[in-house]
Amino acid sequence: MKRFACFVTGAAMGAAVAVLYAPQKGSDTRKVIREKSEKGFKVAAEKSKQVTEQGRAALNRGVAMADNAKEVVVRKVKAVAA
Repeated sequence: MKRFACFVTGAAMGAAVAVLYAPQKGSDTRKVIREKSEKGFKVAAEKSKQVTEQGRAALNRGVAMADNAKEVVVRKVKAVAA
């Protein structure tokens, strides 16, 4: 996640520098900024979706591991009690 934050920060800084040195009309520059912003939001939304899916998968694996551990403990307790 840190790499993504660094990427976004770098992209924003690069965009700011590009705007300052852009040899084009303001309306053209605003159009480019709008297009890049929209693309950036789409990329961020996709990354967010991927991270959410990975988190859910990790949670499901953790729940399964906990359930398995619980079953092992219950069997061991029953074996000791018997």
